[in-house]
Amino acid sequence: MAKIQYGALVTELKGKIGGTVFQSGRYGFQVRNKPTPIRTASRTQSAVRSTILTISKAWRDLTEPQRLAYDAIAPSWPAVDAFGNPMLLTGYNVFCKTNFW
Repeated sequence: MAKIQYGALVTELKGKIGGTVFQSGRYGFQVRNKPTPIRTASRTQSAVRSTILTISKAWRDLTEPQRLAYDAIAPSWPAVDAFGNPMLLTGYNVFCKTNFW
C-alpha cells in the first residue's frame, strides 16, 4: 500500500498502487513498474516469518496484566514512520520489538 504525506500539495508518495511503485532514491522520487518476483522465499525470510509466528503465539499466551504492562510502557518507546514523523506504538508492537532479536 502506498504511503502519502500531504502538505500544501502532495509532497511525498511511497509504496505500491496497482502495478506502479513510488519510491525516493538517490536522485529524487521515482515511479516505476512493480517488478515480478523471480525467487522463492529465502532461508532468511522463512526464519523471520517463523520468528514472527513464535512472537505472536507468545503474545497470545500472556496474561491480561502482562499485556496491560506492555500497553503502559508503550508511550515511552519512541518510533518514527517512513516520513520521519513520530508515531505511537501499541503494547503488542513493543512486545514484538523487544522479543524479535
